[in-house]
Amino acid sequence: MSPAKTEQEEEEERKQNEDLDEWGNPKGPSTLSKLTAEEAEHWALQAAVLQEWHQLCKEKAMKAQ
Repeated sequence: MSPAKTEQEEEEERKQNEDLDEWGNPKGPSTLSKLTAEEAEHWALQAAVLQEWHQLCKEKAMKAQ
C-alpha cells in the first residue's frame, strides 16, 4: 500500500494537471499555424487588397444600375 499523499504533493499534482489537456499533453498556443512576421504581413495585405477589390466591384455594380 502506498503512503498517503501530503497536501503539498496533492497541490503540486493539481497544478501540474491544470497545464495538461485531456490527453495529457501540455497546454499552449496552437501549433496548427505558426506564421513568420513576413507571412502574417503578406496575409494581412492580401486580405486588405481583396476587401478593397470587393468594395470597388460593389461600387461599380451600383453605378451600372
